[in-house]
Amino acid sequence: MRSIFKLVTGAGLLLATAVATPACVVQVDDNIGDAVDRFCDRLVACGTFDLNGFPYSRSSCQDVYGTLRLPVGCPGTVEGATCAELDNPNSFPYEVCFPLCSVTTCGIDGDSLDFCRDGFLYTYDCDAECSRSGKVYTGVCGSTYQGQTTATGEPDCWCQ
Repeated sequence: MRSIFKLVTGAGLLLATAVATPACVVQVDDNIGDAVDRFCDRLVACGTFDLNGFPYSRSSCQDVYGTLRLPVGCPGTVEGATCAELDNPNSFPYEVCFPLCSVTTCGIDGDSLDFCRDGFLYTYDCDAECSRSGKVYTGVCGSTYQGQTTATGEPDCWCQ
């Protein structure tokens, strides 16, 4: 997931490469670390494979999901899922964690990016994603910032 973002000159921009907005508002867990830790612990315990065909390690899972705000029901659903269910990206646990969407928007709080990738919602915490890149979140999620516009015209988190 991190590879879908890049920084631009001057103020940084986490640039989403696809168009999309959630079809509905999803209540997310504000305790990012705990929710992602629980999610990753289960993927690692099951030997779930990443997109490159390697089993997730704690580190690789955190690299992919570490700055996501997961829906409130996600960690518990994943913890209760069978390993076979977690091997199927179209299974119920993933539907709870990554609801269907159609357009990328900024979160209601203005500090998150509701990124729609391949029809599934990934809610990124802007501050955490900018920090991961060694930058500081400007407090602006949108398609423009200080005269700059995202390449796609879609909203994004701006970092500097």
